[in-house]
Amino acid sequence: MLNLFSQIIAAIISGCAVTYFSWWLNNHK
Repeated sequence: MLNLFSQIIAAIISGCAVTYFSWWLNNHK
């Protein structure tokens, strides 16, 4: 259960990081 919860947290963090990184690239061309 704890492993599943940590995987969900990691997926949310990585998703936010990818979104932020693509937004940063679009603003720094």
